[in-house]
Amino acid sequence: MQQNTLDELKNEITEIMKIPGESRGIAIKSHANFIIKEKGVEGVEKLERVMAEAGHPISYKDIREMDFYPLGLETATIVAARRIFDFDDDKIREMGAFEAKTSLLVRVFMQYFISLETAAKQVSAMWKKNYTAGNLKVQEINQEARKGVMVLEDFKAHPDHCISLEGYFASVVRMVVGTETSCRETKCIHKGDSRHEFIISW
Repeated sequence: MQQNTLDELKNEITEIMKIPGESRGIAIKSHANFIIKEKGVEGVEKLERVMAEAGHPISYKDIREMDFYPLGLETATIVAARRIFDFDDDKIREMGAFEAKTSLLVRVFMQYFISLETAAKQVSAMWKKNYTAGNLKVQEINQEARKGVMVLEDFKAHPDHCISLEGYFASVVRMVVGTETSCRETKCIHKGDSRHEFIISW
């Protein structure tokens, strides 16, 4: 990474860390573990050096999964991973899907997800267990069209975080329906919309 690009990333991290709200350490830990899977321990060490140089030192191995941390830390981890390791959108989605597959909270909630209709009733509570910012709800489930619509309000982090959520939501729904799924954001606060909207197909 060139020095001017690195300096831009450090400035971006500083701004991201100002994002209001908190998220569980389990999400941050999962993103770090994904980087280890893709780039080895040295990948996380490189990320930690960049975070420290940006004025936000962090030891990812010391993150406590059930504690709350600044939302900006999770978002900065996603954004920095893209910049440092040249992750494309698909890889950021993989990062989100990895979180869903390895999350203890998701596994706990999955005990009650016997159908999409049942899952829809738990979505808001599940979000609140993970984040202090934002409100998530299922707007529509259309079994005939094999499509669902999820709406996320009052959550303004970063476009890369939205892409990660695409992977996360697709992975959770895949666990319920047992078939391949896809998720794409069709409305986004970062593009001038009043809320985020995700269309999930299976």
